[in-house]
Amino acid sequence: MASIAFPDISETLRLANGTTYSYVHVKPQGNKPYTLFLHGFPSSSYDWRRQIPFLQKLGYGVIAPDLLGYGGTDKPSALESYRLKGMCEDLASILDHHQIQEVIAVGHDWGSNLLSRMVNYQPDRVSAYVFLDVGYSHPSGKFDVDLINKMIQERIGYTTFGYWLFFNAPDSAEIITSNNEY
Repeated sequence: MASIAFPDISETLRLANGTTYSYVHVKPQGNKPYTLFLHGFPSSSYDWRRQIPFLQKLGYGVIAPDLLGYGGTDKPSALESYRLKGMCEDLASILDHHQIQEVIAVGHDWGSNLLSRMVNYQPDRVSAYVFLDVGYSHPSGKFDVDLINKMIQERIGYTTFGYWLFFNAPDSAEIITSNNEY
């Protein structure tokens, strides 16, 4: 999506690990900082279509990748590819490519989860953190989706993470494909 939504400021980069990322890159004016935008699920850098031109007009730098599995970025089939530590290393590689030492990082939804791991794995790369929709998630402890779904069902009448179970069902791909409206 970066190359479609922002053709004049999008780039692709093949990392040393063989993964190709598509992303928006705006160079800052003067000493203004970069903002790193991490989108949510299911989305792309297009989520930031209003923030990117706004910050660009003010002279701030922007890096807004299509995260792994989305938009113009690679979509590996190996589950290990989606480990957050590896994805943080990918983001650091993009920053290194542009010789960006530090960013203000903004995460939305699933991007907040990735940003949470950046807090742990790349703390020196981020001067400030902004979490939208989902707060910081600590790396220790177990995330029990069944327990959380049960608690939310009891409180509000439906499960907010029910789609997780659906996406893992053996027939989910067939159901999604047969109901695709595009």
